Amino acid sequence: MLLYKNGRFHGLGLSFELPEGFYLETEPDLCCELGLGAWTPDMRFYVDWQIDDQRQGTREELEGLFSPDSGVTVHGSLEPIEVNGLAGHQAAYRGNDREHWEFRLSPGDDRQVAVVIYAAEPDTPCDDIQDLAARILQGIRYEGDPEDEA
Repeated sequence: MLLYKNGRFHGLGLSFELPEGFYLETEPDLCCELGLGAWTPDMRFYVDWQIDDQRQGTREELEGLFSPDSGVTVHGSLEPIEVNGLAGHQAAYRGNDREHWEFRLSPGDDRQVAVVIYAAEPDTPCDDIQDLAARILQGIRYEGDPEDEA
């Protein structure tokens, strides 16, 4: 489970904040131990945050989504990203007739935070996502040793 402390959700030494005005999803389709989902104030995008012990690197985790039989179409290539001292990769793709933007960040060990932004409607333009993604990503932080969270 996530620890909510000082306006942030914490797990495994990583944290994120829920932007002002977002609606928590109380009946999520997908649920994980260290994650949550919320809708943007205009309900155009759904955002899923997950903190996990990565099984692979951030690039490899994303590449695993794009197998030939997955039904997922990647827009461009996987791009490196760095936010608040956390390094990782990002990708934009289409799956289940919706646009997705996924960001995976790690402090360089076996932990990572994944953020997936889903378009609510099939024809949502990709350029509508830039400001939202920047705001969400700036809310992610490395907090240090998970033992310090309590």
